[in-house]
Amino acid sequence: MHKNGIRHYAPVPGATAFGKLKQRTQEVREPREVCAFPVKLEADGFSGEAEIVNMSRSGMAIRILGKLPHLPGHRITVSGSGVGVLNGTARWQRGHEVGVQFDSLTNTKARLKAYFGFLKRKG
Repeated sequence: MHKNGIRHYAPVPGATAFGKLKQRTQEVREPREVCAFPVKLEADGFSGEAEIVNMSRSGMAIRILGKLPHLPGHRITVSGSGVGVLNGTARWQRGHEVGVQFDSLTNTKARLKAYFGFLKRKG
């Protein structure tokens, strides 16, 4: 121990240190469709611009552009010319990306069915 109470440790190579970190793997429950739709986001008094990063039949990941509120647990509405209006609940947030689980409302399911049907015909 150093005389002023600071403890010194031997340097550790980066590969050794980072190799001990638990690697996070993403468990995907459903196939995702990568996309880039600009949308307007509304959530409990917050309104801003966002972009849909990917979509599945049960949810989507969005990237918020600009001011960033804490959204997990909040109701989310996104609207845009490519997707119409989609409603759901924010389930996770990592930086500017937010995972949204869609509502099980008939209207949302119908819009998603039409969207994924369009992609199937297009591809």
